[in-house]
Amino acid sequence: MRSRKQIWLVVGIVILAFVPALPAATTEELLKDALELLGPPLPQRAPLPADNPFSDEKAALGRALFSDPRLSDDGATSCGGCHELARGGASAGPPVVGHSWQREPRKVSSVLNALFNEVVPTDPPGGNRTAPLKRRIRAGLDLDVPRPAVLKRLQDDPAMARRFAALFPGTDNSISSSTVAKALEAYLATLITHAPFDAFLAGDLDAIGPIEKIGLASFIDKGCVACHVGTNLGGASYEIFPIGGPRTDKQMAVRVRPLRNVALTGPYGYDGSVDQLEGAVAVMLHMHQNEGSLDGDVKTITAFLKTLTGRLPEAR
Repeated sequence: MRSRKQIWLVVGIVILAFVPALPAATTEELLKDALELLGPPLPQRAPLPADNPFSDEKAALGRALFSDPRLSDDGATSCGGCHELARGGASAGPPVVGHSWQREPRKVSSVLNALFNEVVPTDPPGGNRTAPLKRRIRAGLDLDVPRPAVLKRLQDDPAMARRFAALFPGTDNSISSSTVAKALEAYLATLITHAPFDAFLAGDLDAIGPIEKIGLASFIDKGCVACHVGTNLGGASYEIFPIGGPRTDKQMAVRVRPLRNVALTGPYGYDGSVDQLEGAVAVMLHMHQNEGSLDGDVKTITAFLKTLTGRLPEAR
């Protein structure tokens, strides 16, 4: 007997064989809507604030700090230990384990394309992208700003001290929570993942297939863009979600997760309780739609979301 997965594979091949290419006029209209709601395509590098001009040397220092466990209290946990670039800049599972084996109940967010997010998870509702970055860096789960003892490890490293002094001259102590944050921010500005959807936004109408275009149209028509809007398809607002299932009265404000590279960042949900992307799409559609069967929309929207997977930056 064929497995359910094999049956769906056969069905998918049959469906794809009979799906005609969308008319050029329809595709152009879809592109127009996508640009208005989700565009423009990603640039080569994220813009930085005026007080932190970009340089390759600063980004290289930030890359070194990203994988440096000295930034955590116990000296054993680096940024890259939780934000795994090969997993879409997120983590493998829902419980984030930081220094001293602390556990965070929410799933870690991706650092890829993160500087395009308008709000960040460590801000309360109403927080925004322009808040000082040093308030948003978490070197250890209980640590929003590197403590003096943490900074001293870097200050006691002659090679590290020279790099900071060259990049941040004119300060009494060039290694501070602010300069560490600026170096990390410069590195984050390079973590951009251009995907097939970006080529579509740039005008290549054949960059995504007919099933994916239908999924994009459904993504827009079903109202997914009410929350998953903008360059990162999310990361711009907080929404109220139930906790512990639909029959409970408990609610919490949860940042709308960005959907870029979402096919790589499972399990899904704020707590990582949904294993498969298609299952996560189904949960969200059924939560917000009062229609009958949504199976077709689930499959086409999932296909569209996979066009958001971009080329990952080299993990060094």
